[in-house]
Amino acid sequence: MRRYSSVITLLVAAYVAFSLLRPMPGLQAHINDLNLPAATSVNLTWPSSGQAAVGASGLGLLVIHGQQTPVPSASVIKVLTALAVLNQKPLSPGQAGPDLVMGADDVANYDSYLTKGGSVVRVKLGEHLSEYQALEAMLLPSANNMATSLATWGFSNVNNFLSYANHYATTLGMGSTHLADASGFSPKTVSSAEDLVKLGLAAMKNPILSQIVAENHAKLPVVGEVKNTNWLLGADGVIGIKTGNTNQAGGCYLFAATRDIGGQPVTIIGAVMGVQTIQKAISSSDTLLRSAIPGFKLVTAVKAGQQVGDYAVPWAQPAGIRATKDLSFITWQGMNLSQVANLDKLVAPKNSGDSAGKVGVTNGDITTNTPVVLSSPIPRPSLTWRLLHGF
Repeated sequence: MRRYSSVITLLVAAYVAFSLLRPMPGLQAHINDLNLPAATSVNLTWPSSGQAAVGASGLGLLVIHGQQTPVPSASVIKVLTALAVLNQKPLSPGQAGPDLVMGADDVANYDSYLTKGGSVVRVKLGEHLSEYQALEAMLLPSANNMATSLATWGFSNVNNFLSYANHYATTLGMGSTHLADASGFSPKTVSSAEDLVKLGLAAMKNPILSQIVAENHAKLPVVGEVKNTNWLLGADGVIGIKTGNTNQAGGCYLFAATRDIGGQPVTIIGAVMGVQTIQKAISSSDTLLRSAIPGFKLVTAVKAGQQVGDYAVPWAQPAGIRATKDLSFITWQGMNLSQVANLDKLVAPKNSGDSAGKVGVTNGDITTNTPVVLSSPIPRPSLTWRLLHGF
């Protein structure tokens, strides 16, 4: 009997020791459903012909119109040429960059495009243009000859440029885009409106490119002052990006405009392709932009101090989780929103106000978060509770 009593005593002692020394388990959290608005349709005024698309910085491509098939892109593709050159020869804000020296091939390119009726800027043998000036010459007056000169300068020859630029287009998700030249003068250089919106989104992230396309004019060494062909620039918040027109492409226009939505800025990107004329492309883009603005709204999904969930505490009352600041963001009314949570796996004891992680909303290409903390403490379990529950 003593032997059994000793065994029982040892087992009880072992259990007590195990219960007291065993690490505390992590507490499980529950997050309430946030009051997120449901997606609703947005009535847009689309061009009467061709194809079009609209997107926004941070939200990505939002909506398309018309059959998104590859069609001639004209000079709008020079935005991709500019990005490719800037990837190869990066500039920082305020830098002019190295010089391009115009050689015999550059003069021949000018003469060739001039003969074919393409847009050009005059160059002369031995002329020096900084990289920044060459980009201005390509993007503002839409000089085809400067697109070829930049592609050759940046990549040694046009074939190397085309190989790089076509691969780069795929990395941007531009599956309908193919470059046959650097300028877009060739009808074999094609894209789609949704691809151009993706291009515009990438372009406006580049500080040099976004700065140049917002310029009304520039001064170049030989030709003197050149003006931006984007005559909508400065109206309705338009800050770029590029016009394009050829006989095969008709009118094409890639635009960017900033708007204040509930006190926060948003950059709207749009593209119109295959319209009869460049004038029609720009005017229909202006109408499209105006109709798109009401589709953006500021949403406050969580207010500072709001209870967003709790941690289950088996030996005490649930410990609430509250937001430390407002969770506000701009969204498109046609977009489906989803909530996300990245919460800490807490172990007792914890104090009120201790960090508990963050809660957020995925909205297009971005997730906006707000930090969350405990709104009540989490005490240690009592000795009795631990003994009764095994820890």
